[in-house]
Amino acid sequence: MNFRDSVSSMATDREEVEANRFAAALLAPETMVRRAVRGINVTSADGLVGDLAKRFGMSTTAMNYRLLNLGILSDPM
Repeated sequence: MNFRDSVSSMATDREEVEANRFAAALLAPETMVRRAVRGINVTSADGLVGDLAKRFGMSTTAMNYRLLNLGILSDPM
């Protein structure tokens, strides 16, 4: 069992990065996120992140990272 520490929070540990990637894909699968993005009528990146976070039951921070990793957003919020 690995416990979270100051090293794991830096996103440099391979296992931590893989675990985060798996969790993101499980909570917000790419095809579902992309479909939801096409169906949303928002005027700002903040609105997009907030709406999707609610839809997928995620924090806005987690959704922001998911959208960045999928290339839907280009700049972090």
